[in-house]
Amino acid sequence: MIKNILIYINIYMLKNVISPIFSVNNESYYFAIYIPSQESWFICNYKFLLTKSKTTLLGQYISSLWFKMKINIDNFLQIAIIKHPESTLTISQKQRYINLLNISDDIKELDFVAVYSNISTDKLEQLSLSLQTAQTGHLETSEGVHLSFCKNMYSNNLNKNIALYCPSFYLSNNTK
Repeated sequence: MIKNILIYINIYMLKNVISPIFSVNNESYYFAIYIPSQESWFICNYKFLLTKSKTTLLGQYISSLWFKMKINIDNFLQIAIIKHPESTLTISQKQRYINLLNISDDIKELDFVAVYSNISTDKLEQLSLSLQTAQTGHLETSEGVHLSFCKNMYSNNLNKNIALYCPSFYLSNNTK
Protein backbone atom coordinates (compact mmCIF):
# COMPACT_ATOMS: atom_id res chain seq x y z
CA MET A 1 0.00 0.00 0.00
CA ILE A 2 2.74 2.49 0.98
CA LYS A 3 4.74 1.48 -2.10
CA ASN A 4 1.74 2.30 -4.34
CA ILE A 5 1.32 5.69 -2.66
CA LEU A 6 5.01 6.52 -3.21
CA ILE A 7 4.79 5.51 -6.87
CA TYR A 8 1.71 7.71 -7.31
CA ILE A 9 3.44 10.67 -5.62
CA ASN A 10 6.53 10.25 -7.83
CA ILE A 11 4.43 10.08 -11.02
CA TYR A 12 2.42 13.14 -9.92
CA MET A 13 5.61 15.09 -9.21
CA LEU A 14 7.19 14.12 -12.53
CA LYS A 15 4.17 15.44 -14.46
CA ASN A 16 4.89 18.91 -13.06
CA VAL A 17 8.59 18.95 -13.93
CA ILE A 18 9.95 20.13 -17.26
CA SER A 19 11.89 17.24 -18.70
CA PRO A 20 15.65 17.74 -18.53
CA ILE A 21 17.53 18.16 -21.77
CA PHE A 22 21.15 17.78 -22.74
CA SER A 23 21.19 19.99 -25.84
CA VAL A 24 19.69 23.32 -26.90
CA ASN A 25 19.74 24.65 -30.46
CA ASN A 26 21.62 21.48 -31.45
CA GLU A 27 24.47 22.22 -29.01
CA SER A 28 25.57 20.39 -25.87
CA TYR A 29 27.77 21.91 -23.17
CA TYR A 30 30.76 20.41 -21.33
CA PHE A 31 32.90 21.53 -18.39
CA ALA A 32 36.63 22.16 -18.96
CA ILE A 33 39.31 22.95 -16.40
CA TYR A 34 43.01 23.73 -16.68
CA ILE A 35 45.22 21.37 -14.66
CA PRO A 36 48.49 23.17 -13.81
CA SER A 37 50.37 20.01 -12.80
CA GLN A 38 49.77 18.57 -16.28
CA GLU A 39 50.02 21.93 -18.06
CA SER A 40 46.92 20.96 -19.98
CA TRP A 41 43.17 21.33 -20.09
CA PHE A 42 40.76 18.55 -19.10
CA ILE A 43 37.24 18.26 -20.56
CA CYS A 44 34.69 16.29 -18.55
CA ASN A 45 32.89 13.48 -20.39
CA TYR A 46 29.46 14.44 -19.07
CA LYS A 47 27.16 16.93 -20.79
CA PHE A 48 25.52 19.59 -18.65
CA LEU A 49 21.84 19.07 -17.85
CA LEU A 50 20.22 22.14 -19.48
CA THR A 51 17.18 24.25 -18.69
CA LYS A 52 16.18 26.99 -21.11
CA SER A 53 13.97 30.02 -20.57
CA LYS A 54 13.25 32.97 -22.86
CA THR A 55 16.25 34.90 -21.58
CA THR A 56 18.75 32.41 -20.15
CA LEU A 57 20.25 28.97 -20.48
CA LEU A 58 21.11 27.16 -17.26
CA GLY A 59 23.51 24.21 -17.29
CA GLN A 60 24.20 22.08 -14.24
CA TYR A 61 25.84 18.90 -13.04
CA ILE A 62 23.43 17.39 -10.56
CA SER A 63 25.77 14.88 -9.00
CA SER A 64 29.31 15.00 -7.67
CA LEU A 65 29.74 11.69 -9.51
CA TRP A 66 29.70 13.72 -12.76
CA PHE A 67 32.60 15.90 -11.70
CA LYS A 68 34.74 16.23 -8.57
CA MET A 69 38.39 17.31 -8.54
CA LYS A 70 41.00 18.37 -6.00
CA ILE A 71 42.06 22.00 -6.43
CA ASN A 72 45.30 23.43 -5.03
CA ILE A 73 44.61 27.01 -3.95
CA ASP A 74 48.21 28.05 -4.70
CA ASN A 75 47.34 27.97 -8.43
CA PHE A 76 44.76 30.21 -10.04
CA LEU A 77 41.76 28.32 -11.40
CA GLN A 78 40.88 28.46 -15.12
CA ILE A 79 37.57 26.99 -16.23
CA ALA A 80 35.60 27.02 -19.46
CA ILE A 81 32.22 25.89 -20.69
CA ILE A 82 32.62 24.19 -24.07
CA LYS A 83 29.77 24.02 -26.56
CA HIS A 84 29.66 21.16 -29.05
CA PRO A 85 27.17 20.02 -31.70
CA GLU A 86 24.48 17.81 -30.17
CA SER A 87 26.28 14.57 -30.98
CA THR A 88 28.41 12.96 -28.31
CA LEU A 89 31.92 14.38 -27.99
CA THR A 90 34.32 11.79 -29.42
CA ILE A 91 37.85 11.25 -28.12
CA SER A 92 39.39 12.85 -31.22
CA GLN A 93 37.07 15.90 -31.03
CA LYS A 94 37.81 16.26 -27.33
CA GLN A 95 41.56 16.08 -28.00
CA ARG A 96 41.23 18.72 -30.73
CA TYR A 97 39.47 21.08 -28.29
CA ILE A 98 42.12 20.41 -25.62
CA ASN A 99 44.93 21.14 -28.10
CA LEU A 100 43.29 24.41 -29.15
CA LEU A 101 42.75 25.44 -25.52
CA ASN A 102 46.39 24.63 -24.70
CA ILE A 103 47.86 26.77 -27.50
CA SER A 104 45.37 29.65 -27.47
CA ASP A 105 46.53 33.14 -26.52
CA ASP A 106 42.93 34.21 -25.89
CA ILE A 107 40.60 31.39 -24.90
CA LYS A 108 37.54 33.66 -25.04
CA GLU A 109 38.06 34.03 -28.80
CA LEU A 110 37.73 30.29 -29.53
CA ASP A 111 34.35 29.73 -31.19
CA PHE A 112 33.57 26.59 -29.15
CA VAL A 113 34.11 28.34 -25.78
CA ALA A 114 30.80 29.62 -24.43
CA VAL A 115 32.25 30.90 -21.13
CA TYR A 116 35.76 31.32 -19.75
CA SER A 117 36.61 32.28 -16.15
CA ASN A 118 39.88 32.78 -14.34
CA ILE A 119 39.63 32.64 -10.54
CA SER A 120 42.43 34.23 -8.52
CA THR A 121 44.40 32.55 -5.77
CA ASP A 122 43.10 35.26 -3.40
CA LYS A 123 39.50 34.16 -3.97
CA LEU A 124 40.50 30.51 -3.54
CA GLU A 125 42.34 31.37 -0.31
CA GLN A 126 39.23 33.14 1.05
CA LEU A 127 37.13 30.13 0.10
CA SER A 128 39.58 27.78 1.81
CA LEU A 129 39.38 29.86 5.00
CA SER A 130 35.57 29.71 4.94
CA LEU A 131 35.76 25.91 4.56
CA GLN A 132 37.53 25.68 7.91
CA THR A 133 34.16 26.35 9.57
CA ALA A 134 31.73 25.15 6.89
CA GLN A 135 31.22 21.89 5.03
CA THR A 136 30.74 23.53 1.63
CA GLY A 137 31.47 26.83 -0.06
CA HIS A 138 30.44 28.48 -3.31
CA LEU A 139 31.93 30.90 -5.83
CA GLU A 140 30.06 32.77 -8.54
CA THR A 141 32.11 34.28 -11.35
CA SER A 142 31.15 37.47 -13.16
CA GLU A 143 30.79 35.34 -16.31
CA GLY A 144 27.90 33.33 -14.82
CA VAL A 145 29.65 30.19 -13.62
CA HIS A 146 28.71 28.85 -10.20
CA LEU A 147 31.17 26.51 -8.48
CA SER A 148 30.66 24.42 -5.36
CA PHE A 149 33.56 23.39 -3.13
CA CYS A 150 34.09 21.20 -0.12
CA LYS A 151 37.01 20.25 2.10
CA ASN A 152 39.34 17.70 0.56
CA MET A 153 39.46 15.12 3.33
CA TYR A 154 42.03 12.99 1.49
CA SER A 155 44.75 15.61 1.50
CA ASN A 156 47.69 15.90 3.89
CA ASN A 157 47.31 19.68 3.85
CA LEU A 158 43.64 20.47 4.44
CA ASN A 159 44.28 24.21 4.25
CA LYS A 160 45.76 24.14 0.72
CA ASN A 161 43.56 21.61 -1.06
CA ILE A 162 39.83 21.84 -1.62
CA ALA A 163 37.54 19.83 -3.86
CA LEU A 164 35.52 21.36 -6.69
CA TYR A 165 32.27 19.58 -7.58
CA CYS A 166 28.92 20.06 -9.35
CA PRO A 167 29.68 23.13 -11.50
CA SER A 168 26.81 25.03 -13.11
CA PHE A 169 26.49 28.01 -15.43
CA TYR A 170 23.96 30.41 -16.88
CA LEU A 171 24.09 32.28 -20.16
CA SER A 172 21.87 35.19 -21.11
CA ASN A 173 20.65 35.52 -24.71
CA ASN A 174 23.26 38.18 -25.45
CA THR A 175 26.27 35.98 -24.64
CA LYS A 176 28.20 33.72 -26.97
